[in-house]
Amino acid sequence: MASAPEVSKDRFARNLAHGNPLALVAAIIVGLILGYLGWIFPIPGGSVVGPSLEILGIGFAIVAAAIVAIIFAPASWLPWLSTFLVAQFIVTIVMSVWAYGFPLKVAMAIQQPRADLAAEGYLHSLNHGNLQMNVPSTPCRVVNTGHIGPLEAPYQECAFSTAEGHFINFTSAKPGTKGRLTYTDVELKTFADMCYRHLVGRWYTSTLPHLEQPGYPCPMGYSFHGSG
Repeated sequence: MASAPEVSKDRFARNLAHGNPLALVAAIIVGLILGYLGWIFPIPGGSVVGPSLEILGIGFAIVAAAIVAIIFAPASWLPWLSTFLVAQFIVTIVMSVWAYGFPLKVAMAIQQPRADLAAEGYLHSLNHGNLQMNVPSTPCRVVNTGHIGPLEAPYQECAFSTAEGHFINFTSAKPGTKGRLTYTDVELKTFADMCYRHLVGRWYTSTLPHLEQPGYPCPMGYSFHGSG
């Protein structure tokens, strides 16, 4: 005689085999919602793990609700719920991976041509087109409308010139946010004692390190560049 767990597994497998296509549609719709949340949760300079875990938590909460529904639902609902449960589990994993670092790269890649023109135009206006000239010592301005890549206004633009080249920091001016993008032609030399992530082209995002943790001072997904 088969044990209770074996009977339960056989029953689940039969229900899954007779799953309703509408359950797949429902899981795809939830997946699109999770994908959108994964698109808007990450911020430049922010955690790449946090948004992924948030998507994972929301998705698994829906999976847990589906499990509870399977336990208490009438038999006629079981094929639909079984199909939805499996599909939702897969969708949750996929969208959690998507939310880990990919949205900012994709957003920056989509808007890179326009963002490149804006950054180069700003440098051009500051040193009159001569990239060998220094920009002013405090060349910052606040932009109140639009966006630069995935960074929404208001944000502050600050341009800098060194012996090696030029770079511009775009820092969020919204209260309580710390998003930052950097356009640079000197690559890692820009990020002395900073944690950085390369996005696309000459675009990076960065954040301050935790120097009290010298073994790995940067959040997951970021690399540390010392001043030496």
